Formats: sequence, structure tokens, C-alpha cells
Amino acid sequence: MDSGPLHLQAWQEVFQKRGVRFTEKDFSRTFGMVNKDIITYKLNDKATGDLVTSIGQEKEKTFRSLVAREGVKPLLGAVPLIEALDRQGFRLALASSAPRENVELILQKLGLRNCFQAIVSEEDVTTGKPDPQPFLLAAERLGALPEKALVIEDAPAGIEAAHRGGMKAIAVTTSHNCDEMRTADLVVSSLEDVDTDKILTLLGHS
Repeated sequence: MDSGPLHLQAWQEVFQKRGVRFTEKDFSRTFGMVNKDIITYKLNDKATGDLVTSIGQEKEKTFRSLVAREGVKPLLGAVPLIEALDRQGFRLALASSAPRENVELILQKLGLRNCFQAIVSEEDVTTGKPDPQPFLLAAERLGALPEKALVIEDAPAGIEAAHRGGMKAIAVTTSHNCDEMRTADLVVSSLEDVDTDKILTLLGHS
């Protein structure tokens, strides 16, 4: 889904309560990172353990409230692509820096939960993107070798994580421009431009 605007709104609300301004530039720079890294980036030496936990929990509760109130809008092409991959026997995992509760809520609302054989969420990792740990764990849970896995991402941190994990990566420019995502193996403006043939080609299948 295009979750960026709701995440930005949630961050701004929780930081504003504490007299801290969280800008679109802050959001763009930290998009895709885990909460503790985002909060530490913004608060620096004021980011104590209890405060990080408190802000993170409040932000995610605010985000879920926004999702419940405003609904979920999938990215163009996302649902057809996921369903096509599932039908053709691809093993699919969702690796997110969000809490499991957020992931399950969104998958339920999109009707896609049964398409995924594995989920990796914030609770499952000790280090988030751009560290490859989330993607490596997702591949492990699928029983897939990293070099046989492909990541679809909308953040530079995710592209870096995929490559550091030895995986191919497709970048979707919904949150960042082409120049910011240029290190990806394929850059597209929409998931409507991705199909199973392109994925197989990137994975070395003719």
C-alpha cells in the first residue's frame, strides 16, 4: 500500500506532542528504517530507551488508527502482481520494518494474507534496513538461497539491504525518485510495469 502519507502523519502527530518538528525531509531520509533508528536520528542523545519505546508504540497505534479510519489503498499493480506470483508457485515473503500487528492489519484489509508463506516484522530482527537481516531471515523462512531471491522495495535503505544480502532488487519510485533508487537492478514507476517474466529474467531464468 501507499503507506507513506499515513506514516508521515503519525510521526508528525507524536513528535508534535513533544515539541519536536518532524519534516517531510526527515521522513524521506528515514523511510524504511526501524522505529528506534528513526527516533534516535531525530532526538539524538535525548533518545533514552524508555522514550524510544514510548514514542514508537504511540506512533504505531496512531498509524493503525489512521488505517482503520481512512482505509487501505494498494499501490497500482500490487495486488494483481502478488496474486499472479502466488498462482505461478513463487514463494512469497513480506519483510517489513513495521510491527507485526500493522503488517497483519494491512494484509487482512487487502485480502492478501494467504499469498505469503512467511512474514518478517520489527519484532523478528535486531537490526533493520539497510542491514540485510530482515531479507536474509525472510529468505531463510522460505527455504530460499539469497542469490535465488528478489526484493521489491520503495526505499533506498531497502535496496541497499537487498544487495548487501546478495539479492536482486526492483525499485518502485513511489516514495523516492529514480536517481535515489538508481542502484537497483530494475527501476519502475509502478508495479504495473513488473511481471513474472521480468522477475524470472532478473533471477537468471531465460
